Amino acid sequence: MMLIGGASLLFVLLLLSCFASEFSTATDFVSWTRYLQDPESITSNGSVFRMGFFTPKGSKYRYVGIWYNNYPEFNPVWVANRERPIEDSLGTVMISEDGNLVIMDGKKDVVWSSNVTTSARGNKTAHLLDTGNLVLHEANTSTSDEVIWQSFEHVSDSFLPKMKLSSNARTNVSVMLTSWKSSSDPSPGPFSGVYLDGFSLQNDNEGTFSLTYKYAMAYISYYLLQPNGTLLQVYSGEEENDRGLPWSSYETECDVYGKCGPYGICDPSKSPICSCPRGFKPGNLEEWSRGNWTAGCVRETPTNCGSSNSSKRDGFLRLQKMKVPAFPEWSFPLENECAKRCLSNCSCLAYAYTEGVGCMSWTGDLLDMQKFSNAGVDIHIRLPRSELGKARDLKLVLAVTLSVGVVFITLSVLLLWMRARKRRVTKLQETVTSDREESPIISSGKRIQDNLKLQDLKLLSFEELSTATDSFSSATKLGEGGFGPVYMGKLLDGQEVAIKRLSRASDQGLEEFMNEMVVISKVQHRNLVRLLGCCVEREEKILVYEFMPNKSLDEFLFDPVKKDKLDWSKRFKIIDGICRGLLYLHRDSRLRIIHRDLK
Repeated sequence: MMLIGGASLLFVLLLLSCFASEFSTATDFVSWTRYLQDPESITSNGSVFRMGFFTPKGSKYRYVGIWYNNYPEFNPVWVANRERPIEDSLGTVMISEDGNLVIMDGKKDVVWSSNVTTSARGNKTAHLLDTGNLVLHEANTSTSDEVIWQSFEHVSDSFLPKMKLSSNARTNVSVMLTSWKSSSDPSPGPFSGVYLDGFSLQNDNEGTFSLTYKYAMAYISYYLLQPNGTLLQVYSGEEENDRGLPWSSYETECDVYGKCGPYGICDPSKSPICSCPRGFKPGNLEEWSRGNWTAGCVRETPTNCGSSNSSKRDGFLRLQKMKVPAFPEWSFPLENECAKRCLSNCSCLAYAYTEGVGCMSWTGDLLDMQKFSNAGVDIHIRLPRSELGKARDLKLVLAVTLSVGVVFITLSVLLLWMRARKRRVTKLQETVTSDREESPIISSGKRIQDNLKLQDLKLLSFEELSTATDSFSSATKLGEGGFGPVYMGKLLDGQEVAIKRLSRASDQGLEEFMNEMVVISKVQHRNLVRLLGCCVEREEKILVYEFMPNKSLDEFLFDPVKKDKLDWSKRFKIIDGICRGLLYLHRDSRLRIIHRDLK
């Protein structure tokens, strides 16, 4: 009897150890025989995520959620019973009689359910995966075909890798992010939806478009839609100090929706950032002075819509470079009709018109107004005539007076400078166009005794040369040197020319420019490029040479393909021509060439 009793006891112990082993290792699921009671939790197979009960900071209620197991500072990425919290600490997560995953409170009332039509509970299991997805499927199966319900199709405020945000126009079913109502209340808030550049957009050809987020397993990264409408990227690398928020959907506080309340204007370049437009005052002056602008601005004087007295009729205050306020109503009249329609409608409190969009009007308070440094639209706010006609204060009058004075002085100085420059350019043009008068060559402050004449040199207008080069386009550019860029152009008579334009950054002054123009116009040799004309207008100084269709010689000497075109006979002719040109410049020319001023 003792032997039999000992054997029975050993069998029972072995059996219990098997069950204990199963329960100690299989910690990533909930089944009909294994449920969670507050404060118990389960972790995914790789211990990446944990699911259990939690209480948000500042709240007294209990919720069931999923969060990163090794990063307790991160908020839960998914909340099941966000619309109905547990009011006690006796909550339970289990598989119900109808096979659904449910959450019950201490009174055994169901506060949340997966709410799918399925068979009895006996073979149902809910697994928490390392992706953060909670999957309800048939027991002992893991294929996607057997999935009954999954949390990735019922997202909260966090966008995890491998999750899909989708929209189907046929069924009107969408999977989108929804923010918490506040940091202590996970219930659905006022912000939803998301689209980010760089995400993968997929079409299943059945009407559904899905947005997915790719990731690398070496780090943790997901997107969080905050209660104020801000989308953040939460990131954590392999190193402990490599954590933070690398990206946010807003750059300044003004990007937070409705930061300054109704009629409040947010300007990130000012301090404080919120202000009221003319004719308005803070709705709550005490809160406003504390930096809480949510009450916005209220009118100082009611509007006079419908008044028969034209002197008392309403007008519009124009606010420039503004962000379009929320909830406009669209119509498509012409710009001048947009103001008339709004003025004749007593419910219209503001309007805006922009090309391509049309006429926008508002019948409710203007919310989420922001001042831009550039771009934006002009917002016209309805105000009583008395507010529009108020005299500006003394500071504004002084500011305008000083501004006008500064502008007047600046314009006077600019006018005197332009007149002096015009006289200088006119004198230079007279020198260039005087082909009967002698033009001395100046070098290093000394006058050369050889007096020359500008013979057969065309004086071209800047407009002619601009037309010849297609407004000096990059397509006509041949190259660039120390003097400036060189363009290929075609004159009105069809002649192709090379146009050398003096760069403003060039260190060549008027003296060197005149020397080059005068000297080259007199140099006549078959082996030297001829100067055909010039242009001197305003600050433009341009030389026009004959065009060399074969371009630079170095292309034929060093290019591995083109060099074969030059046999020894052609190379000898080129060498001979270069020598003859240099011999002419240095010995045979009657001009004394000074290389400092001529290149």
